[in-house]
Amino acid sequence: MTDHDSTAERDIRGMLAERADEVRPQADLAGVVIAGYRRHRNRTAVGAAVAAAVVAAGVPVGLHAARGDAATGRTPATSSPPAVTCPPGNPRPAPDRGAKLPDQRTARGSLGGDAALVREVLMQGWLGIKLDDQRQPGHPAAGGPPDPRTTRVQLVERVGDLIVGEVYATDTGHTWAANQWVAGRSADTVTGVGGGTAALTAGAADFDRPLGQLFYGEQPVYLDVRSFQCTEYGIAVVPPDSQLTVAGNRTIDAAGHVVAGRRPVPLRDGIAFIKASGMGSGLDLEVRRHGQLLAKRSLPLGTPAEPAWPTADQLEQAIRAGHGQVDGPLVKEAFGPVQYGLRGVQLGRPEVIWGGKAPNGRPLVLVSVVFDSGARYVSDAAALKGGGFGGRGGGILPAGPLDRHVFAFVSADVRALVVVATGGVRAEAVQPDNSVVPIPWHDGGGMLAGADHAKLVRVYDANNRLIEERKPGTGLLDGPNGL
Repeated sequence: MTDHDSTAERDIRGMLAERADEVRPQADLAGVVIAGYRRHRNRTAVGAAVAAAVVAAGVPVGLHAARGDAATGRTPATSSPPAVTCPPGNPRPAPDRGAKLPDQRTARGSLGGDAALVREVLMQGWLGIKLDDQRQPGHPAAGGPPDPRTTRVQLVERVGDLIVGEVYATDTGHTWAANQWVAGRSADTVTGVGGGTAALTAGAADFDRPLGQLFYGEQPVYLDVRSFQCTEYGIAVVPPDSQLTVAGNRTIDAAGHVVAGRRPVPLRDGIAFIKASGMGSGLDLEVRRHGQLLAKRSLPLGTPAEPAWPTADQLEQAIRAGHGQVDGPLVKEAFGPVQYGLRGVQLGRPEVIWGGKAPNGRPLVLVSVVFDSGARYVSDAAALKGGGFGGRGGGILPAGPLDRHVFAFVSADVRALVVVATGGVRAEAVQPDNSVVPIPWHDGGGMLAGADHAKLVRVYDANNRLIEERKPGTGLLDGPNGL
């Protein structure tokens, strides 16, 4: 992905685009003005991460990202490096024993079954909402004071070594709602670390839901960014039966076509935390339920980090499973150009299709990347006389039985016609003068010198049935990057 202009500009553009695509305009001018003003929130503007590690219910599962410090209320400059030490947060307020809070004992999240902890989070969230109450002319919370009876814990979750909770309440006139995030290392240290407000005008939920800003009510659809004790998180709180995805690299479908890709973000009980560090270009999130788009939002965090590929274990397994005489060191070299040819594409499983020695004694391997769709990106590599290796580049093979496909090409690197069909037991080349020459064959493949201008190759299976007849240099679609 490429870097965008700035976090603030990207968010504005994203919200305008989302508003145009997903939200029906208010029928009257007053509604438009009120709805547009609703997004008055305590946010910290920040940069984002290169690597993103998703923590679904506090357990790292393979994504990474960074932001400001809501615990202290300070907003760091986007160019500032992460703080080495975290300054202390606000003092923990004393409990409000007179508040008529609901007797809530459970909540969503991995810690939501601890009744005592839920009550503590409820109290600290309420205190934070009270302290943050900013009722003044022009503020979305200008209705009445916050009503303790409406206070509700939305979640209590273990995130790393922290207890994190979210609480919301409305005012006495039900004209605005506010949420408060609570964090601490134990039940007796959790305290409010900041939140935001939303005006409850007619149709407010229908406005806030598509933007991922519906933090209130029984079915929140909430996508936001918060910092807990100097660690930044993107947060998703969505219906438990919904699916959360993030825009990722392109993918290859079964027909061999390159398509825009999205990858799932693991959810537990409808909750995910995305931990951040460094700079990046944003997380483009979508929430769907029963196939219907509920919300989409670009969070100022980082794009998911790609793990090292292929791993040593993947390589060893691929080498062992390969047909023919596979040269291991050459295989390890071969996947470098493959990865370059697939830049910007979600990588799949590495595979060695076949390996062998050319008539001149130099090794050649045919390797591929197998995508989830069953399609393959196929490439060859051959050892060069003076050292190093060469190849012709790669192409895409649509999904289908590999043992019924014939690969045929001339390798200038080993000066031979290469024919591979893992289901074949013999092959022949048709020369320009229509003479037929058998191809030396071993375990699904073979090479023939002096056949650079062969018109056709034919491969037969164990029952002497023709698998396929092919003109050399055909049978693969162009690669995603023209390689």
